[in-house]
Amino acid sequence: MKEKSAQLSGIESSKFRDDDKLVKETVNHMLMRLRMVNSKGQVGIDKKIEEVVSWIEENPKQIRLIGIYGKGGVGKTTLAEEVYNKLQSEYEGCYFLAHETEELSRHGIVSLKENCFSKLLGYDVKIVAPNSLPKDIVRRIASMKVLIVLDDVNDFEDLEKWLEILGNFGSGSRIIVTTRHLEVLEANKADKKYQLGELSSDEALALALFNLNAYKQSDYRMEYNGLSESVILFAQGIPLVIKVLAGHLRGKKKEEWQRELYKLEKMPQRKVYDVMKLSYDGLERKQQQMFLDLACFFLRTHERVNVGYLKSLLKDDESDNSIDFELGRLKDKALITFSEDNFVSMHHNLQQMAWEIVRQESIQDPGKRIRLWNPNETYEALKNVKGIDSIRSILLHWPEIKKERLRPHIFAKMNKLKFLEIDELYHYNSVEPFDILGAKTCWPKWQKAGIADILAEGLHFLATELRFLCWYHYPLESLPEKFSAEKLVILRLPHSRMEKLWLGVKNLVNLKELDLSKSKKLKGLPDLSKAINLEVLILRSCSTLSSVHPSIFSLPKLEKLDLQRCESLTVLASCSNLHGLSYLNLDFCENLMRFSLISDNMKELRLRCSKVKALPPSFGHQRKLELLHLEESGIERLPSLKNLTQLLHLDVSFCDKLQTIAELPPFLENLNVQYCTLLQTIPKLPSSLKTLNTEACTSLETLPELPPSIEILNVESCSSLGTIPELPPSLQTLNVQCCHLLRTIPKLPTCLKTLYTKNCTSLQNLPQLPPLLETLNATYCKSLKRVMFPTEKAGKLKENMVKKVLFWNCSNLDTHSLVAIRSNMKIIVEKFVANHPSTPDHNHVENYSDYEYNYHSYQAVYAYPGSNFPEWLKYKTTEDYIIIDLPSTMISSLAGFIFCFVLGEFKHTDIIRRVEFKITVSDGGGKDEGERESVRMYMDYWDDTFVTDNICVMYDQRCSDFLHSISRKLTSFKIQVTMEARISFDETYYVVLQKVLKGFGVSPISFDKL
Repeated sequence: MKEKSAQLSGIESSKFRDDDKLVKETVNHMLMRLRMVNSKGQVGIDKKIEEVVSWIEENPKQIRLIGIYGKGGVGKTTLAEEVYNKLQSEYEGCYFLAHETEELSRHGIVSLKENCFSKLLGYDVKIVAPNSLPKDIVRRIASMKVLIVLDDVNDFEDLEKWLEILGNFGSGSRIIVTTRHLEVLEANKADKKYQLGELSSDEALALALFNLNAYKQSDYRMEYNGLSESVILFAQGIPLVIKVLAGHLRGKKKEEWQRELYKLEKMPQRKVYDVMKLSYDGLERKQQQMFLDLACFFLRTHERVNVGYLKSLLKDDESDNSIDFELGRLKDKALITFSEDNFVSMHHNLQQMAWEIVRQESIQDPGKRIRLWNPNETYEALKNVKGIDSIRSILLHWPEIKKERLRPHIFAKMNKLKFLEIDELYHYNSVEPFDILGAKTCWPKWQKAGIADILAEGLHFLATELRFLCWYHYPLESLPEKFSAEKLVILRLPHSRMEKLWLGVKNLVNLKELDLSKSKKLKGLPDLSKAINLEVLILRSCSTLSSVHPSIFSLPKLEKLDLQRCESLTVLASCSNLHGLSYLNLDFCENLMRFSLISDNMKELRLRCSKVKALPPSFGHQRKLELLHLEESGIERLPSLKNLTQLLHLDVSFCDKLQTIAELPPFLENLNVQYCTLLQTIPKLPSSLKTLNTEACTSLETLPELPPSIEILNVESCSSLGTIPELPPSLQTLNVQCCHLLRTIPKLPTCLKTLYTKNCTSLQNLPQLPPLLETLNATYCKSLKRVMFPTEKAGKLKENMVKKVLFWNCSNLDTHSLVAIRSNMKIIVEKFVANHPSTPDHNHVENYSDYEYNYHSYQAVYAYPGSNFPEWLKYKTTEDYIIIDLPSTMISSLAGFIFCFVLGEFKHTDIIRRVEFKITVSDGGGKDEGERESVRMYMDYWDDTFVTDNICVMYDQRCSDFLHSISRKLTSFKIQVTMEARISFDETYYVVLQKVLKGFGVSPISFDKL
């Protein structure tokens, strides 16, 4: 090792008289030169992040599976987290599942998938079958580009369960998997597999990581170098172990280092567990207890825990103010980590070490352990009663019905019990889900066994030390009258059968969170006036709750109040100022008529689907409000919002009674008023606005001046709107579809990428198209006469960007415009081919698994009125088939195949969802000879009529790949085309449109022609 150290290039020591300065300069020089440490204090990770990110960015249109594998503790999760954090802003939906294997064993695949899709879509998703998704979910996610991380997947079949549905996501979606086993990735055909190894192969990195965690900036001593190198040897190059050992030695004298190294040398096999346990053994008693509480209870069911809650949950008594310090010690020793938003988490290897420490307390008799979480062991401990008086925490996740009855007085012996969680639905080592608390299918069995009633009855005996109680599907009508809640910090009773929480007033001085969500029979709340530290109150989906106790309006620290889907709630009003309240959710309180609450710190207010007609007069005082959601509410008018200087997002969409908006907030960024059909005017827009959506505001006659910051303007179906104001240069998307009075459009800004003018039946001219345009849909602009393409001087269209230009049914276009359309069309489509050439080796099924829902990403489509084939088209026919004879010299330089279709007049009573061309290929030797292969090519067409002949030129990468592979086998082949229409959203309803197809053509394109 010393020989290797000597080989490192260094600094001339003769230039430094002070050894300390020399050491500091040497360390700083080494770290900077090797770019070992990033801004977060992570060693050697930036290069790894760059490499994984580069893999993710490859083939941006495909769905890709990226794997990170290696032994435990080498940093797989950290790397995945950093990549996730770096890229998540580029995706429409993101989901990170930590400890997948363990979570799957606990909750089952259905529950995890529900959680995943709920997070991605922003609302609760229910899945019935484990291997399929509801059709409405499939349609929604089909266009979503998502980033999903599955951490610690250790069974290839588990990953298969996820991949069955992940293929439904949109083009460009990425799934990152971390695992200890390469076969998990190989069995599931991961696109890329990144091996993360130990640091032993890179001594400089290992030493940098150790030094970063072992020394404070002023503590470094050259004399420690040899000891540091020895420690790294014992750590076996595993980053987690290096950090734990460094934290263990941090701040100790040289003699103490030597003693600890002596212990390491005496270990017979020096297992990772033994090495890391040294750090645990060096903790004080209280710190050890906190570490085990975190590993065996709080972080066993949650990925991370709020530090603020832990300060109350872990303290010995009311005078204990040491929790911050003790958690800091655990952090210094690298046993826990703190996130930027003040949450605590722990590496899974350290959790496993903690579990083993607890198991060693009493291997044969679990009842003598302080902490219980294994379902079978917990049952045995409670059944035998003896030795349970020292129990501190229980996770009661029962695996199956037990024959023997339990006695409620068992809880009386647990006078040290602080943390209790009972979960009715649980998987444990392939045990099937069961119901301890009364689901209809299982409740009769439990009633017969008496377990739920016995456990609830046992609450009479619970010790006064209880600080955390969570019980899913609590089975009784209320908590026991003598139930002690004085030291409770968190009380969670979701899905309960309770009608009331308790009678009278209880001392709840320590309570911070109360969750009674989805307690369908809950009729009211008790007096909570003594819950002076309550921060979170969750009453979501308590459907029979008609009012809340007035005491909640005087709670000084209440920050979050969630009453979503409390359908019986009619009034929520108070004159008190809830100074701490920052989040209030009243979405889908469908009978809420009156709302009046004041809070100086309100940041988010949600009143969707309520019957509230007006906001309170004092609403203008909500100066910290950032998000206001009033969608589908009964609101009739909005007061002046000019004093809401923090409000960024205002959504009053589908408020069909809204008539006026007085004044908008000065720094608003997003305004959504779509389907406000009575709204006639919009006030002056703030200069900060980025998005304005007025879709289907049918009474809106004019728009105010558009601010210079606006990027998206949607005025679709504003049927009374006759003019559009000047468009600012920042605009990227303009949607004026179905604005039937609109005759002209102002000058288009140069950065505009998307323009929708479909069904603007009075529109006569399109101004000069901007050079960055990607999509133009002018379908059925029946009065459109002139279109101006950019000139050479103005900058031609960036052909590599254009994907779709549609002039379907624009039958009045003048000759000059048609010539311009046709001349631009060939250049644009060929440029798209050059940037998306076909590949004969691609499997057109496997490589385009998302094509069904994301075919747009693989296409360039150009449509215009006419019936004559373009002159440059190589093969053309008015039949339903054509023979292609490729010169042998062209095969090696083939870039792709461009199709052209001539479509005649057509009318259908149903709305066409899309048109599909079935391309069937066989040997060109005879009309019906040889093996037949086929592929489908999709095309959007949301209408029911062709009023004239139309030409459609398109390049489809999947179809082109298919034909390219055919050309490797046959230089002469027959292509037959069948045209069909998929009607509405029915997956099986097709109509054959063969008479509409008046002819088609194909043109092979070689690279030397592009």
